[in-house]
Amino acid sequence: MKIQNIFYEIKRILCLLLLAVLLTAVVEPVSVAAESTSIGSESSANLAVDNSVNESLNQLISWFDKQDTLNPYEADSSVSDWVTFCMGRLGRADETASYRKALHSYVEEAYRKPELLDATRATEWHRISLTFAANGEMPSIDFLADGTFYRGYTTPLNAQGVNGCIWALITLDAMDCPLPEDAYDTRESMIKTILSYHKDGSGFMLTSPEDAVESCDIDITANAITALAPYYLGERELSSEELSPAITSAVEDGLAFLSENQLDDGSFLKPDSKESASSESCSQVLIALTALHIDPENDSCFLKNGHSVLDALMQFQNEDGGFAHVAGDESNLIASSQATEALCAYKLYQEQGISLYDLTDTVSAPTLPDGMTHENYRKENSSRTTLFLAAAGGILIVGGVDVITIFVSKKRKN
Repeated sequence: MKIQNIFYEIKRILCLLLLAVLLTAVVEPVSVAAESTSIGSESSANLAVDNSVNESLNQLISWFDKQDTLNPYEADSSVSDWVTFCMGRLGRADETASYRKALHSYVEEAYRKPELLDATRATEWHRISLTFAANGEMPSIDFLADGTFYRGYTTPLNAQGVNGCIWALITLDAMDCPLPEDAYDTRESMIKTILSYHKDGSGFMLTSPEDAVESCDIDITANAITALAPYYLGERELSSEELSPAITSAVEDGLAFLSENQLDDGSFLKPDSKESASSESCSQVLIALTALHIDPENDSCFLKNGHSVLDALMQFQNEDGGFAHVAGDESNLIASSQATEALCAYKLYQEQGISLYDLTDTVSAPTLPDGMTHENYRKENSSRTTLFLAAAGGILIVGGVDVITIFVSKKRKN
């Protein structure tokens, strides 16, 4: 029997098995606006997201739909990726299957080029990895390696600024990813780099930690706190305790910096800034607070004149459902995608007590191949693209078979 026929038969059998599973189980899609349900512990029964947050999320998703944000024929958009990420976190992965297929094709095509996804920005790997994982698809260990722990062999993680290390750490922790012995960057080295951008007694800077001219940034400070949160809370252990005091100091300095720069309406703006308060800053701070299990609605440090950061964020939503960068402006794609993340983070915190980027409830931790090293991980997989995303659940088996079939056919031709 020809090998193509063998794989066709395997695919047919798996499809039949999948159909049998689906027919014996009732799967109800989760609605963003549905009533809060008890998840996890008994205390969660008392946690409910305000109807206004649910309604705001519904309006946002409708607005994105009108913008054709999840066009299945186009990928490589940070906005589309983050919206897809949030749909997965909201239990609506089935609504973005076509876009994820297009994104998969985009990355496979990019991997045929020498620079792969991006020559400088490691965050391209991080965003795409988180997008797939939030929807139940685990990126291959090779793909994760290219953007995180083996990245430094070719390009420094912080080539684009501290963002590279912040999001590499978030990505690895989101999936509880193990590291090989020859990892160029470890969690500890990433944390050390992030801490090097911390200004003593203040927040975090994006670039040039040695440059005294650059001031601390609200959004970057919030991002750094989000990345360091599991270590500050003791949810993750480090191989050495010597970093713990520095992490504690940096996070608490960062929180004080954010609180000091919160305005009376709950939004954020540094006194020396020539710009206006933005919705993006509110979104990133809201995500950071929930990552630390701080209730943004009730913590006295983040209530100004009776207004919280959530109150402030809601002021940026327009009648069309989207969010503006600056209050009064037209709805903006980037502002709206970050607001979706923030509201999703608040919903997850209130209903389940988990952080936005903790994806261990969605995917299992990846495994390292025996003897994996930087010298051999590409050579062993040279006959395929390193993107291959393993299906994490029965509903994705058919797609997984399609990818495996392509992999084998390419290998035979080579």
